[in-house]
Amino acid sequence: MATSNHFEFNRPAPNTSYFTPAQYPPAGTAFDPQPNGKPIPTLFKPLKIRGVEFQNRIWLSPLCQYSSDNGVVQEWQHAHLGGIFTRGPGLTIVEATAYGGSFENRIRLAVEVVDAVRAVIPPTMPLFFRVSASEWLEEVFPNEPSWRSEDTVRLAGVLAEHGVDLIDVSSSGNHPAQKIKTGPAYQAHFAEAVKRAHGDKILVSAVGAINDGQLAQSVLDKGQADVVFVGRMFQKNPGLVWKFADDLGVEIHVAGQIAWGFRGRPKAVANK
Repeated sequence: MATSNHFEFNRPAPNTSYFTPAQYPPAGTAFDPQPNGKPIPTLFKPLKIRGVEFQNRIWLSPLCQYSSDNGVVQEWQHAHLGGIFTRGPGLTIVEATAYGGSFENRIRLAVEVVDAVRAVIPPTMPLFFRVSASEWLEEVFPNEPSWRSEDTVRLAGVLAEHGVDLIDVSSSGNHPAQKIKTGPAYQAHFAEAVKRAHGDKILVSAVGAINDGQLAQSVLDKGQADVVFVGRMFQKNPGLVWKFADDLGVEIHVAGQIAWGFRGRPKAVANK
């Protein structure tokens, strides 16, 4: 139940982990060791950022604005005024503003917002930043100004210096003439460019048509990103993490009341 300023978890009965919303280990955690004795793929290895540990590296893309008691996700790269300023005057933005002109001035609002957020959130809370790596116009209008991959690489270095822990690399869809080259993991090369330049200073995520476990794992194996964000496939299959695990032959923990139908009655475990 929840009140306006207080949340309560529906706690399990003693030594019973199922039929409750909060379970341990969390759903999506790989069995360690794996029953088949094989090593756990990177996709299902935990990742700790500041004070938060993530049980795997398959994360949900922001599909809308939503918030929780310890964070908020916004579509900076597409709709936020700061994202528009970052791209600056060009083929899609023609009005000059106080935040236009030089690269440093176009990213100024982004940096100001990052600094403001970093100043008020706990030092243990990770700060992520999603960016449009390219407007996909550099080949169509090579002599016109537009936001390009090399601009994103440059921005990533600045964001790292200002306390951003992870940059989520997407791309823009904002001009009728742009030529978007779609396909499996079609935006991963943008993430790879950032990771090659700044992988020692900031974590990098890839997004875009990452539709199966083997593909997601290959993005990590190639060093293109540290994690993958997935959006549309979660809309199609809410059990996508389990599907990715099956693709890789990995056994994971799932909610007890769901696992019962596939693995039999769950065993009682001590509360953590």
